[in-house]
Amino acid sequence: LEKTAVKIAREMQVPYIGSFHLQPEHISYNMKLGWFSWFNMMLFSWFKSSHYRYIHHIHCPSKFIVEELEKYNYGGKKYAISNGFDPMFKFEHPQKTLFDTTPFKIAMVGRYSNEKNQSVLIKAVALSRYKQDIVLLLKGKGPDEKKIKLLAQKLGVKTEFGFVNSNELLEILKTCTLYVHTANVE
Repeated sequence: LEKTAVKIAREMQVPYIGSFHLQPEHISYNMKLGWFSWFNMMLFSWFKSSHYRYIHHIHCPSKFIVEELEKYNYGGKKYAISNGFDPMFKFEHPQKTLFDTTPFKIAMVGRYSNEKNQSVLIKAVALSRYKQDIVLLLKGKGPDEKKIKLLAQKLGVKTEFGFVNSNELLEILKTCTLYVHTANVE
């Protein structure tokens, strides 16, 4: 869509900007090629030559992405504009009771996919001597849902799955002791 918009804007001679929200690793991890750096470098190069060479102002979701684009010699001015942290997700917990609560609830929110790597969290809990006191709350949906559910079941890790809306998520997170994000790519 962005490529088409840039093409039309150029034809109409109107100003435009672009954004860089799709890292090559988002593609390579889903193709099971995440660790092949040459493939990611090739994608960075292809993105640049086929599209970003026309964009003189690039919105980036983080300073890290700005640095990545600079590393691969992308032109134009880059702006790191974070999605930020929403204050509605800041909770006050009485510190002395936070870790005394059973079960110990660990939350992770994200698409059930290879690059989000929920399996590493399931395996870590399975190795814990406190496994019986831990409940994972893996909220999301995606292509690896069945695989992740089977892993949790096989390893005997108590896990709650499912997609929830923002209000439900807020209520769930208020009950959690810890939030973990295991993604290989963000």
